[in-house]
Amino acid sequence: MSRRLILLLIGVSAALVLITLALTRGVGGCPRPRMDVTRLEGGWTDDGGASVTLPVKQAYPPEGYGIETSLPTGDGSPRYLLFYAKYQNTRLLWNGTELGCCLCRPPGQDRTIGKVFTLLPLPEEAGTLRIEAAPLLGGGVPYEISVPLVGSEGALVYGMMADELPILAIAAAIFCFGLFLLICGLQALYTVAAQREDALAFQASFLHIGLFALVFSLYSFVITDTVHLFIPEPYPIYLLEFLLFMLIPLPLLALAAEVCGARFRALLTADCCVLFLNFAAQTLGHLFFGWELRRGLTLTHLLMALSALLLLSSLLSAAWGKNRRWWPVLSFSPVLVGALADIFRFYLPVFYQKALGFQLGVLAFLLLQTGYLLRQNLRYYETSLRSSTYRQMAYTDALTGLANRAAFEAELARVEGKLERHSSIWCLSADINNLKKTNDALGHAAGDALIRAAAELLRDGAEGEGRVYRVGGDEFVLLLFDRSEADVRALRARLDAGAARYSAAHSPGLSIAFGCDRFRFSDGDTLERLLSRADQLMYEDKRNWKEAQAPGPS
Repeated sequence: MSRRLILLLIGVSAALVLITLALTRGVGGCPRPRMDVTRLEGGWTDDGGASVTLPVKQAYPPEGYGIETSLPTGDGSPRYLLFYAKYQNTRLLWNGTELGCCLCRPPGQDRTIGKVFTLLPLPEEAGTLRIEAAPLLGGGVPYEISVPLVGSEGALVYGMMADELPILAIAAAIFCFGLFLLICGLQALYTVAAQREDALAFQASFLHIGLFALVFSLYSFVITDTVHLFIPEPYPIYLLEFLLFMLIPLPLLALAAEVCGARFRALLTADCCVLFLNFAAQTLGHLFFGWELRRGLTLTHLLMALSALLLLSSLLSAAWGKNRRWWPVLSFSPVLVGALADIFRFYLPVFYQKALGFQLGVLAFLLLQTGYLLRQNLRYYETSLRSSTYRQMAYTDALTGLANRAAFEAELARVEGKLERHSSIWCLSADINNLKKTNDALGHAAGDALIRAAAELLRDGAEGEGRVYRVGGDEFVLLLFDRSEADVRALRARLDAGAARYSAAHSPGLSIAFGCDRFRFSDGDTLERLLSRADQLMYEDKRNWKEAQAPGPS
């Protein structure tokens, strides 16, 4: 497991190094484009003559607003303007003539499509750049005015990706952690034999944390500007941003419900239901009634903040409980602090759009949880190996290596509930003839040798046909499934021939009495009755053998 983690971390590191080199040195040996990008932050004035510095976030009147600035003559190379609008229809004008627009609600549509980018060529001569925007969500909602960027096409695209490279790298690392933990969780479901309550909670932890990491990494990617380079259509990005954000807390709440007490488990379960109802209501309202998802963001933030407080309370309760589980509090703290800090910063009157604090908190949480879960995985794996060893010892006969009576009874219980799955069930009962005489005459060592010889004969003869059990001193049972009567007769012939060959080569010889019968599905039969009938037939065969061995009249 640790080797896989090392390989994973090496792979992620190598990928990030290659991406960095490609962005800084150019791809395929091509020279890197000119990186001269001008950020038009200052020098803006609004329609009232007041000075404006970008970026800024504040509420604007529903009728719209306008700002403008003057740009000098270019340096002779082609220059472009990169600008985006969010929840507002924006027109860009050059010396009073429209250059282009960012339509967050295109004509004929009744809802916005989120953030819209535009890349427009700028004239070479000096002039006045004007931005006219019409807010689409009404008054009282803060709107972001981004900083327009001026430069070459390559420089603008490179700058967009380079500025967000740390966020993209963190999102990629979180995605890899999530995928790794999901694989570990699925592996734990099949390799952890002990199905105790703590083992089940441990397996669920892998799956919950892995799912949380995958959802959060996708959310981190869709809130970046770089995603618009790969998905030109803005509406799917807008939809994913809100839907993934509403789903983020659910795996964490489910995880906390596994480690907290019963009192908080019910509250956390109810909170999961409330968050899911919020997700379902907003999704259906948006798809069928044109509800703007941005309008429900305050409610989602409130529910998430309350969920974070409930989560913290449940973890503290577990920490001060009788089990003293402080580890969940320590590991959850970074993600809770990061989430609450970003929700608080969102409502400050400053320009803010990236959930960097939340991302760093999640990454710290995943690093702590991954180390803890890997250690737990090794511990449970060792426990599983020991349990498997003890189980093997408990179900194996020490003298012959065959399955013992405990294994036979367990097999009967298993088959009893699955009788309808088989077309036929045969029971063959076997017992060594004259074992007591051999023990009395030659000692128990000779008797044990006969028992081992009989066990080997039955195991080799029944290979591929069924499993042999030693159920008593010299008593054996063989169960056969889905075999015809001809198959059973052929098996009996092989066993008789094997006993004859052994007797020809060893003294004392080996003689085995057999009794065999078939399960009667139509007569309300039971496995107990089948075993009893096979035993009776075996004892009849033993009596016949003894009579054949008795000396005749002189």
